Parts: sequence; C-alpha cells; structure tokens
Amino acid sequence: MTSSVACGPPLSQFWFVGGGASLGQSTRIVLVNSEDFPAQVDIDVYSPTGIVDTEAGRGVIVPA
Repeated sequence: MTSSVACGPPLSQFWFVGGGASLGQSTRIVLVNSEDFPAQVDIDVYSPTGIVDTEAGRGVIVPA
C-alpha cells in the first residue's frame, strides 16, 4: 500500500499522519529543500504511548 501527502508551500513546521509499525512495514519520508542553503530538520515520531526516543531523526541535513 502506498500513500502520500501533496507538496504544499514551504513551512518551518509541518505535521502529517502516516506510516505504520506492523512487522515488515517500512515508511519513507522524502524531504525537499527549495532554498539556496542547506536546512537542518528534526523528525519526531509518535506512537500510541507518546514520542519515540530516537537520535536518527535529529539534525538531518537537507541539501539546497
């Protein structure tokens, strides 16, 4: 199954619902930076019990 969120105007914060945690399922987030300089992004993942503690989503650099 594939789902997506349409591109919107550039924002400093964006929330969307997606992904899943079933065994064997994976989720891909594609980030695009339309600016002339790199952007640093923090990705927060939430589960039914709250935020998932992960370092992988902190300080992700998205090239210009």
